Amino acid sequence: MKRLQSRPDLVYCISIYRGSRHAKWRPAHRRRQERGGPSFDSTGLWDVISLHYNLLQGYLSEAGASLVDKKLGLNIVPTTAVVELAAPTFYYGRLDRAKARTKERIQSRYPDLGRRFHRIGLPPKKGSFQLFVTGYQDASHWLRIWDSYPEQAPP
Repeated sequence: MKRLQSRPDLVYCISIYRGSRHAKWRPAHRRRQERGGPSFDSTGLWDVISLHYNLLQGYLSEAGASLVDKKLGLNIVPTTAVVELAAPTFYYGRLDRAKARTKERIQSRYPDLGRRFHRIGLPPKKGSFQLFVTGYQDASHWLRIWDSYPEQAPP
């Protein structure tokens, strides 16, 4: 039975990360440059919402709402924190990507010189991190358990 208890050193969660700047508003976006700003076409409402979030730093508002919700004990807003993450799927300018590639190449070819860099890779970006489900186990975990212990399987 001890094998079935969850391990406290492992954390499984389902969460969403929203960066401080949406990819839609990046400077290189052609549609944004052609229109010159938000407009009311098929995506007009989304443009206004994105502009609101960019002006008011929506990721900070989400974290603030979570903090107020936690202090009041309402448990309405998902737990949200401001974090810094870096991922190759985020939008980075050409210079940031080139600098990261160059540092990685220098480190691989000249390890002594590469040790002097403060950060290797893409720079982290600030954003909000919402935690929706804790203690998540995917379906394959439960199928293995029900295969091993059929008496614990649901009816």
